[in-house]
Amino acid sequence: MDLGRSPTNSLLALFPGCFLLVPPLVTYWRGFGRVQTASETAGTERANGWLGLLFYFLLAPALWAYVQSSLNEIWEREADALPGEPAA
Repeated sequence: MDLGRSPTNSLLALFPGCFLLVPPLVTYWRGFGRVQTASETAGTERANGWLGLLFYFLLAPALWAYVQSSLNEIWEREADALPGEPAA
């Protein structure tokens, strides 16, 4: 399972790579794939790639919110309970 190794490369693809069309597309595509892989590993519902593509082209903040909600589900599922608190 490869969830990425260099967040700096992704950042550079977004800026100054945003002046070219291809690097941001590749960054979002690979990042979305990492979220899908993480959700499969955690046993949560996999993020829909077609819905992500639609959000990317129509309303980018909706894509970011969709990815973040998927990550929140993963983190909630994988979180350990605090001492003295009931398990989720």
